[in-house]
Formats: sequence, structure tokens, C-alpha cells
Amino acid sequence: MAEPYIKLYRKMLTWEWYDDINTKILFLHCLLRAEWKSGSWHGINYEAGQFITSLPNLVKETGLSLQQVRTALNHLKATGEVTDFRQGNARIITIVKWNEYQGDNRPTNRLSTDFQQTSNRLLTPCKEIEEYIEIEELEEVEEEGAADELKNDIQEIVDYWGENYTPIAILSPTRLTNLAALLQQVTVADVKKGIDKTKQSEFIQDKHFLTFDWLINPENLTKVLEGKYDKNYNKQSEQAIEDFWRGN
Repeated sequence: MAEPYIKLYRKMLTWEWYDDINTKILFLHCLLRAEWKSGSWHGINYEAGQFITSLPNLVKETGLSLQQVRTALNHLKATGEVTDFRQGNARIITIVKWNEYQGDNRPTNRLSTDFQQTSNRLLTPCKEIEEYIEIEELEEVEEEGAADELKNDIQEIVDYWGENYTPIAILSPTRLTNLAALLQQVTVADVKKGIDKTKQSEFIQDKHFLTFDWLINPENLTKVLEGKYDKNYNKQSEQAIEDFWRGN
């Protein structure tokens, strides 16, 4: 259970995700949910600045969709605000700079007696987690939701490819596996942007080497997104193209 208050610094106004509503909502929620005292729950240890949760719980608590939560969480992890790891069936989120910005949060002697009594009750480690987290059940819900989301994401990519190139006739197990692995690293929007950039690349269009399987290789998609096959490629791009021909 978190302490009754957190510190919120004005410099957050210049934070790079401040204008991203979903990411801002999720980060503020994480700050409010983070424990301020170490403890243990069901054999899982947690430290100050951490809390135990699941994606379905974050969806329920923030009002965001599952995809919005995933995207916002990836934003926060990418820029180092939080880390997210699994221990058994539990998802543990850590506020990276908790001690730096929140570590001095302690009730003072100036607090009223009633407030101090409330604060003392909050020292009990994470008791009400049991009221809304049944980890095994939530994990099943999360996996089902993730499977549906992944299926929809793959279908969106396949459909978008078919709108621009010859439609995919067969989604083999290998292709499905490769797409699932790719979507662990990038978003559907990234893949669609990559498809758009291949159509704008004179080099790719002239050489006719592009295939769906080639594009969904993470290394190749990265090169496309970074502009290494753009029309006005520079010397660095030329080197990348030479490397491509050596490796293919």
C-alpha cells in the first residue's frame, strides 16, 4: 500500500511524455500505486517504489485499453521511468527513480493523531492486494487478452501488406512465429510505416528483392525505418546497402 501522498515536481511539465495523455496517466498511476515500504506477498518480495499488478488490473484501474496500457508501458520502459519484470505469475513494476524523488516521504510528528493512525495502518504490507489480485486467474485473462490482441495485430499487418503488395496467401506457422516475435519489439504502426517506406524507396523498387518475409525480419525492418533504403540515401546508407548485398 502506498503512503498517503507522493511528491510531484513541476519539472514534469517538461517531461518528454507529458503531452502523451495515456503515458502520463499510466505513470501517475504507477507513482500512486507504488509501495513506499518493502515487504512480501505470497512469497514475492517487493521494495519501496515497486508494486505487484497485471495488465488487466492496469486496464481496470486506469480506464485505458489493453493496447493503450501496453504502448504506454513500453514508452515508460524505453525512457527509463519504470522497469517491468515477471516473477512467476506476477508482474512487478518498479519506479526507477523512486528513492531520488519519493524516498523522503515519511509521516512527520506534525500530523494529526487521526492522520497518524491512518498512516500506521498503511504500514501493513500490501494486505489489500489480496482483495483484487488473484494472480493465477488474472494471468489466464491476460494471456487470453494478449492472444486476441496479437491475432488482431497480425491480421492488421497482413491486411495492410495486401493493400500495397500481393496479398499473403498462406500464413504458415513460421510466418506467425516471426510476426509474433517482431511484435515483441515494434508496434503495428512501425510495421505499416515500414511498408509505406518500401513503396517510397527507389532502390527497393528497382532491385525487386522485397518480400513479406524479408520485411518482417527485425534487422531489415529497422534498416527500412531508419531510412537506409531511402531515395536520397547518404554514404552511410550506401554502406548499409553494400552490407545488405553481402549478407543476402
